[in-house]
Amino acid sequence: MTARAGGFTLIELVAAIAIFALVAVMGLEALTMGIRAETRLIAADEADRALFRTLALLRRDLALAVPVPFLPPAGTAEAAWLAPAGADRFAVSVAGQARLPGAGEAGLGRVEWQLDRATGVLSRRFWPTLAPREATAAGPAVALLEGVQSLALDEFPPGAEPRTNLIEIEDSALARLPRGFELRLVTARHGPLRLVVAP
Repeated sequence: MTARAGGFTLIELVAAIAIFALVAVMGLEALTMGIRAETRLIAADEADRALFRTLALLRRDLALAVPVPFLPPAGTAEAAWLAPAGADRFAVSVAGQARLPGAGEAGLGRVEWQLDRATGVLSRRFWPTLAPREATAAGPAVALLEGVQSLALDEFPPGAEPRTNLIEIEDSALARLPRGFELRLVTARHGPLRLVVAP
C-alpha cells in the first residue's frame, strides 16, 4: 500500500460537488417560491388598494350629492341622480368640487359611473359643471376597478320622503334626492359588496 499524499481523491471531489449542487438547487427553489409568493401578494395588495380607492370615491360622490338637475349639452335635463334599473351605470350631481377663481358655479359638477360588462371594468367620468355648453367639457372616463360583475344604485330606505332643492324649477322631480343611497357592487375577487351613504 502506498502512502496517501495530502489532498482529496476524485470520488471525494465528485461527492462534494454533488452535495453542493443539491444544496444550490434547493436554495434556488426556495428563492423562486419566495419570489412567486411576493408577486402574488403584490398583485393581491394592488387589487385591494384599487377596491379601497374605488369605494372611497363612490362614498365621497354619493355623500356630496345635491338635488340639482344636470343640463347636458344636447338633450333634455336629467334628474339630480339617475340610476336606470339594470343599466350598470348611474350619475349624480355633486357639490364641493374645487374651482379656479373666476370659474362659474359654486363647485357643482356631475359624476358618471359606468360598468362595462364585457371587460368587467368600472369607470368614472366627471363633468366640471352642471350646465356644460359642449360634450367635450366632460373629463375622460377613468378605469378604476377590474373584475366587476354588477353595479346597482337604489334609494335607501326605499319609499322614504325625498330631499328636494330649495330653488324653484319647472320639474321638481328632477331636483330630488333620496334620504340615502344603497350601492350594490359584485366583484369576482371580493364577492358582493354593499355601501349605504346618506348625502
